[in-house]
Amino acid sequence: DLTPAAIANQRQTSEAFGVFGSVNYKFDFGLTLQGGLRYNDDSRTLTAARPVDTRPGFLGFGGPVPLQTARVGSNIVTWDVSATQTLTDEVNLYARIARGYRAPSIQGRLTFGRTLSVANNERTLSFEGGLKSVYYGGRLRFNINGFYFTTDDLQLTAVGGASNFTTLFNARNVDGYGLEAELEATPVERLNFTAGVSLNNNRINDPNAFVAGCGSNCTVLNAQRPGSPGIFSINGNRLPQSPQWTANWTARYAHPIGNGELYVSTDWVYRSEIQFFLYRSVEYRDRFLLEGGLRVGYKTGPFDLAAYVRNITDDQSAVGGVDFNNLTGFVNEPRIAGFELGFKF
Repeated sequence: DLTPAAIANQRQTSEAFGVFGSVNYKFDFGLTLQGGLRYNDDSRTLTAARPVDTRPGFLGFGGPVPLQTARVGSNIVTWDVSATQTLTDEVNLYARIARGYRAPSIQGRLTFGRTLSVANNERTLSFEGGLKSVYYGGRLRFNINGFYFTTDDLQLTAVGGASNFTTLFNARNVDGYGLEAELEATPVERLNFTAGVSLNNNRINDPNAFVAGCGSNCTVLNAQRPGSPGIFSINGNRLPQSPQWTANWTARYAHPIGNGELYVSTDWVYRSEIQFFLYRSVEYRDRFLLEGGLRVGYKTGPFDLAAYVRNITDDQSAVGGVDFNNLTGFVNEPRIAGFELGFKF
């Protein structure tokens, strides 16, 4: 029987209006100042219904849902101010302060839930400063920066739980800080290296933010709301899918042969522990991921013939989960080896 158990319809209309401008001025001693201002006006209307639903009502979400409408809108002024100072022909320093904005949103999926959820606009104040440098005629590049941000009314989506609902809501505040660094080097002709590393710390600050825990009997590590079994505080948590550390590095060497080149390249990526959902749990997380690739090939004209290996270390890491009825996780790709023939038009 291919008859659908439920049919949901929705229609969304979005309108956005903006007026913006920017100015910059360059001084004789190498300092450049720039500023920008923007007026934003956004509105959204979503109409949704579930005219057909033969799932039993005792499930808590079954049965048809009549037509309902949600409307959101906001207007706000955003801005940014930045400065760049040229120290030498090789080195620049820069700093930037900005106020950003995300328009209000409507979560209109009526697949399990019976109501539309909305979130107000979010506002972010961010600070960034760093150094950019180029040495030896472009053969060595090094950039580093630090940042801090604070976001009011961050839009978050709570997914899954025992009822498998998707709910949009605002967290009172989220702040974070970190640093990023990247290096690119060509020590000798045809040999290239790149590397990057980042640190990212963030925290949800909202003692009134609660979400449903899993429906799969997992071990939730957050405090339960008094008198509300299965509902947990996310105050103090990191954002989901946001590792504290990430890193990547690559190397490539090519040697000319005939009308083409023989090359070998490798690339690696690392990330530290992540949580999959807004709540913290023992099961729905992954300690780290480390994947590498190797490629050896010959390239001539539009043709590229290569042998390759992906996930050399055969790392097995969970990258997400499904939490509403069993302990389900999905993992990264296994080790893969093969040959490839490519042609570029």
